Amino acid sequence: MAGRSFKYYVTVLLAAQLYSVNLIAQEFNVSVTAGAGTYRMQNLKTFIEIVNESLPFSPVVVDEFPPYFWYAAAASVIKGDFNWGITVNYNSTGSRVSLKDYSGEYLSDRKLSSVSPGITAGYLLPPLGNHLSFTPVAGIGVIVTGMEVDETLIAVGDTVSDFHQNYRAINFYTHPSVRFGWTISSMVNLELQAGYLLQIGNGQFKSVSHRDSEVGIYHVSPEWTGLRCGISVVISLPSNTGVRSEAL
Repeated sequence: MAGRSFKYYVTVLLAAQLYSVNLIAQEFNVSVTAGAGTYRMQNLKTFIEIVNESLPFSPVVVDEFPPYFWYAAAASVIKGDFNWGITVNYNSTGSRVSLKDYSGEYLSDRKLSSVSPGITAGYLLPPLGNHLSFTPVAGIGVIVTGMEVDETLIAVGDTVSDFHQNYRAINFYTHPSVRFGWTISSMVNLELQAGYLLQIGNGQFKSVSHRDSEVGIYHVSPEWTGLRCGISVVISLPSNTGVRSEAL
C-alpha cells in the first residue's frame, strides 16, 4: 500500500509541475533519448567479492556491472529563457559469477534495472548560429531500482542450491548535463547530451516478497552514479509566439 501511495505522490508532483508552467508556456516539446551510461555499483562489487571469498571454490567474475544502454522520454515547456520539464529514465546493468568443471557448475546472476522519474530545468543560452544551440540542464528525481538474483549450484549432476529472489530499492538523484542541439526543421531537432548522474542516498535492497520486514533486507544498496551520454530526437509544438526549442 505504501508503494502505491509513493508512486501516486510522485506522479501527481511531476504532473502538477509541468501543468503549472504550461499555463504560460511559449512552446511545448517532447523527446526520446538513447545512449550509454556507466554505473559505479561499488557496494555490490564489494559484496560479490566477499561472497566469492567465502565459497569453498574459486568462481570467476564474468561481468561486473559494465556500461550499458539507457533510455529516456521527456516533455518540457519553454517560458522566457528557461525550460521546465518532466522526464523518465531507464537504466540497466548486471553481473555474472560462474564456475564449471567436471564435478559441477556454479552460476550467480544479478540483473539490475531502474526507472527514474524526475523534473528538469534548463537555461536557453543565445544560439550559436542558425542551427546550433547549447543548453545547460539540471535534473532531480527518484530512482526505483529492481534487482533479480539467480544463484544455482549443481554438484555431480544434482542441484544442491537453486535460489531466486527479486529486490527493490529507492533512492534519489541529481543529474547536471549539457545539450548541443541541431535544428533540422521548425518542428524537429537533434541533440547530443553529456552529463553526470549522482545518486543521493543509500537505500538498501529489500525483498519484494518481504518488503515490510527485516527478513528480506539485502544489506547493500545500488549505485547508479556515473556518466550519461546520448542522442535525442526532439519534436517541438510552438504556440503563436513560438521561440527557441530545446529538449529536457
